[in-house]
Amino acid sequence: ESTPLAALQSRLDEYQQGDLLTQFRQQLQFSALPGWLRRGLLWWNLNVSGESRARRTGTFVLSTLAAQGVEIECPPAFHTANFSYGPIGGDGHSRLTLAYDHRVFDGALAAEALERIEDALHGPVSVELEQVLSAATAPSRLHERDSLSSAPLATS
Repeated sequence: ESTPLAALQSRLDEYQQGDLLTQFRQQLQFSALPGWLRRGLLWWNLNVSGESRARRTGTFVLSTLAAQGVEIECPPAFHTANFSYGPIGGDGHSRLTLAYDHRVFDGALAAEALERIEDALHGPVSVELEQVLSAATAPSRLHERDSLSSAPLATS
């Protein structure tokens, strides 16, 4: 919750641009196992492993096709909570979909989670994005100093 957006983006860039064999070594090793063994291990991690489940498989899924201009109305569900969001419209808004397991928590908790996400997006995340944007568009002090030093001196 407290990781800066720039650090998250850097991590995503590493996964996107890094060497596939290095970044996803464990996943590639897992995918090389026979199907029956993969299914058994997945079942074990989702149903039996207890407290290590969250560390191994996570606690929710985020799936989106927003970059392709598409919205997933019913995100895939094998976790307790599954989020998806659609394309960002001209007004800066996007629809966030939460599919959740009613056996684990009720609709009031789901509504509260969506409200907290909205508050975070309109609050701290929005402020941080504005700071990143202003830092990216502001001229650097070094550039300003260089342009001043190269200006012709006034002579009398």
